[in-house]
Amino acid sequence: MIKTLVGELSVVVLQGQRVIPQKALDHGFQFTFPTLTQALEDLKHRGLSD
Repeated sequence: MIKTLVGELSVVVLQGQRVIPQKALDHGFQFTFPTLTQALEDLKHRGLSD
């Protein structure tokens, strides 16, 4: 059903997509949270009030 609704985008929705921001990294950009897990952990510890 999802494939019918969104076509080729369903691959991204159903299987995910690995993206590496190589240009940003090449220019020295440092992410506060390099992984999704780290970002989600931070949100979990902040709670809803922050």
